[in-house]
This record gives sequence, structure tokens and C-alpha cells, in this order.
Amino acid sequence: MNIDGLSQAYSVLSNHVSSVLSTSSNTDETNTTGTNAEFVPSQPTTLKLSSLFGKASGESISIDEIRSFGTQQMENFHDQFTALLKANGIDTSIPITLAHENGSGDVIVTSDHPDADRIEALLEENDELRNTYTSATGAFGLAKTAEEGNLFQEAYRQNARAAMAQYNYLFGSSWEVTTTLCEGEFQLDYQRSYL
Repeated sequence: MNIDGLSQAYSVLSNHVSSVLSTSSNTDETNTTGTNAEFVPSQPTTLKLSSLFGKASGESISIDEIRSFGTQQMENFHDQFTALLKANGIDTSIPITLAHENGSGDVIVTSDHPDADRIEALLEENDELRNTYTSATGAFGLAKTAEEGNLFQEAYRQNARAAMAQYNYLFGSSWEVTTTLCEGEFQLDYQRSYL
């Protein structure tokens, strides 16, 4: 898929990441230009996927590359998160499900873990860890959206009206990615979120 073909899928991810970044830094959203981040109130965050993946503008980025980036970020998160939990005496044999809270973008515990409040406090204190989690889940959500985008494009080439009827839900929804840590392993779960 060409970078231009990812723009709509990325728009949903960008809005989600913008809300998370603005929440974690206690500022309005930012606009990134060149190599310097510049504060611009009420402007969406922009990020060129090409720079994130070390590609020239206009070069294709495969869904596998996006998913691979997500996997790398999730592995980094897993290692740091597990170490943080152990250092704080938190039982990892009880499943810990994490998600982004609607509206605030905070990373929250959605499972019935007895230390849920402590886990959320640890995540709140660690911007880098939260950003790694958001990068991972954002990449997985983007890859899933891009897969559906490819299916829509193929169907549209065959019959535009039928494709619009079949894939209409794509234009008002996004994928929410949750993760569950249990016994040292992470499991991903995708749920459709309607805007």
C-alpha cells in the first residue's frame, strides 16, 4: 500500500495518538514540522509515516512493516512493563488487561486485577512506557485498518456501489486494541469503536 493510500487510515490513528500525547504532556495537540516540534494550539499532530519507517516520501510501506514495528514496540513495552511490575511487587499471574480510556487516552487497567490502581499509577508516572504502549497498539490498529482498506479498494474496483454498502462502517469507526498480560505473555484483542 502506498503512503498516500494509508492517509485515511492514518488520520484515525493520528487523532487517537494526538489525544494521548496531549493528555500525557498536559498541553494542547502539537504540530510537528521538520525536525522540530512546534506548539500550535488546536492543530492535529502530523507525522510522516515515511520518516518513521526510514523511507522517502511516496515510498510504499507494507502492512507487514507496520505490524513488525508494532511487534517490536510491544516487545519493548512487555520487557519494561514486566520489570516495573516485578520491581513493585505486583502479581503477574493474574491477567492484566490494558486499554486506552475513551476521551482521555490514558492507559487503564480494564480487568479485575487487585492492583489495578497501582498499575495505572505506575503507567501514569512513566511517559516513555505509555508512549511505547501507544506506539505498539497504534501500529496494530493501523495495520488492521490498512488490511480492511485494501479489501475495500479491491471491492471498489469491482463495484463501487456494492463496496460502499459493504464497507460503509469503515468511514465512521476505528480499531481499539487492548492487550492482556498473563503468565508473562501478551495477547492482543481488537474491538471496533464507532466514532
